Amino acid sequence: MAWRTDPTSGKLVILDGKDFEDAEATAYFENDRWLAADQGGGTITLGPPDSTGAYDVLVVTPPAGRERVLYVNRKTGLIDRATSQKDQLVIVSTISDYRPVGGRSSRSRC
Repeated sequence: MAWRTDPTSGKLVILDGKDFEDAEATAYFENDRWLAADQGGGTITLGPPDSTGAYDVLVVTPPAGRERVLYVNRKTGLIDRATSQKDQLVIVSTISDYRPVGGRSSRSRC
């Protein structure tokens, strides 16, 4: 089950269909389930080569919801950019604030 609060009325809205799948995918990525030994039930494939040669491209498909494309910096081994698509909109996230957590670099979450 997933829900959100309607910003105009303040009422609780139960999510279903694509909205529910998007909430599941968000939880999958926010909790780094794709890093588990079984990829959290999703799949990871090598994406098309990056035109600059600076990144290894991974296509991560969660068990439900839309895939995300991750650009792993070949020099640092860190994810510099992630892209996803919602309807006709391509969402590009630039990731740069990494901090050591539990012996590895982790992106900061505010």
